Formats: sequence, structure tokens, C-alpha cells
Amino acid sequence: MKAFVRLLAIVLTTVSTSLYGVTIYKCIDASGAVTFSQEPCEEGTASEALAIEVQPTGNVGALGQHIQAIDLKVDTSMCRRKIKEIDTRIEKLLKKRDAEVARLMAERVDSYDEKVLFDEYRNIDEQIYKIKNECSDKVEKLREQKADYEARLANLEEQAAELPE
Repeated sequence: MKAFVRLLAIVLTTVSTSLYGVTIYKCIDASGAVTFSQEPCEEGTASEALAIEVQPTGNVGALGQHIQAIDLKVDTSMCRRKIKEIDTRIEKLLKKRDAEVARLMAERVDSYDEKVLFDEYRNIDEQIYKIKNECSDKVEKLREQKADYEARLANLEEQAAELPE
């Protein structure tokens, strides 16, 4: 959709710029007949190049603004979707971490043989520490991505607010 909107904007810009300035050729043949053409006159005929400027009606600008507004809405929607996806991923990571830590803590409580108790506790504590650190690193990266999308979203909303209605 976004690629289509941009392609449409490029095509309309190209078409609209060709409407602003046109060269028309006035050709007078040997019999005195006058013709007008967008192509240069044939050799042997009197010719005059006429530069004609066409004033835009305002519709081209309005259309360009409309396309820009659509583009901003698409980008804004994408940013909101990405932020929501990141929040969901963070929530899943934290739930998984909590479940794993709870499972390991239950194992720790179930270990009641004193010989193995110290080694088992230490092993479980190391696993818990590793799980929490890995989760924290992943969550931190996701929060950085979320902050980037939130900043981009704020910028897009600011641009949208500046567009004339």
C-alpha cells in the first residue's frame, strides 16, 4: 500500500510539473496556412516557439497533501502496530521468566537432602540468575526498539497535525 501511494505521488508530480510549462510551435507553411503543434516545425516553414505557462488550479497541491496524509496514516498505523507487538513480546518474555523461576524455586524447596542441598541450591540459583539476565537483556533491547517507534510515532503525529485540513 505504501509503495503504491509513493508511486502515485511520483506519477502525479511528474504529470503536474509537465502541465505548468508547455512549448507550442506556430508553423506557417508556403501557402500561408498556420498550424500549431507540440513538435518543432518542419524545415522550410516559418516557425515561432510560443512558451505557454499554465497556472495550477490548486487541485494538484491538494492531491499531493492528501497523498502525504495517507502516507503519514500508513506510517503511524505501522508504528502503533510495532509498539503493540513489542509490548506483547515483552509480556510473554516476562511471563516465561516468571514461570521458569517459579519452577526452579519449587525444585529448590523440594530438595531436602542436606548433602545435595548446597550444590542443588547453587545450581538452581545460577540457573535463576542466568534466566533473569537473559530476559533482562532481551527486554532492554525491546524497550529500546519501542522507544524508537514511539519517537517516530510522535514525529509522524506532529507532521500530520501540521497538514492543512
